[in-house]
Amino acid sequence: MAQIPQIIKLRQIYIDLNNPRHDPQESEHDAIQLLIAKEDIRALAKHIAEIGSTSPLDLMAVIPHAKVKDGFTAAEGNRRLCALKLLADPDKAAKVIDKRYFEKLKQQMGASTIAEVQAVTFASMDTARQWVELRHDAPAGVGTKKWDAEEKARFNKQGKANKSGLQYSNQANAMAEAGADQVNLAAIDRINAATR
Repeated sequence: MAQIPQIIKLRQIYIDLNNPRHDPQESEHDAIQLLIAKEDIRALAKHIAEIGSTSPLDLMAVIPHAKVKDGFTAAEGNRRLCALKLLADPDKAAKVIDKRYFEKLKQQMGASTIAEVQAVTFASMDTARQWVELRHDAPAGVGTKKWDAEEKARFNKQGKANKSGLQYSNQANAMAEAGADQVNLAAIDRINAATR
């Protein structure tokens, strides 16, 4: 049976307290603090804030919440959910340094803070399990196959051929310390030549 994605309000989705990424947690608050500390949530939230969305190639999977009417638990996408919750409400972070970090990202997003996500709803974790497993623990050749170095290089060459050396420098934050007015134009020309 095909699963149809639907739009669900972020506030209706709860982090899975029994997520396999960590030991069972007592509360969503505890799970958020653990995910911040152990699962690179800062980097993910920063990427979402910069892009303005999560990847359209990666839908969340949710199941009905066991206790909250009209609520859902994330079966897949707990890290994304955590990042989105922190971007929407930085006070969900316990540490002041984390609150400040997520508040800065929230301000960067402005009015485009994400309040809804596209998700696939499953009746239970048992019905979602095969798809979650496919994503995280698929046998060789099944599910998404990671690229080797040569495949990554081919992909990067295809997509970056139209970018200028100045764009590469900006992406890598190479100019952050020197300032854009001190950029070596000869170096940019070499980068441009190498990408053609």
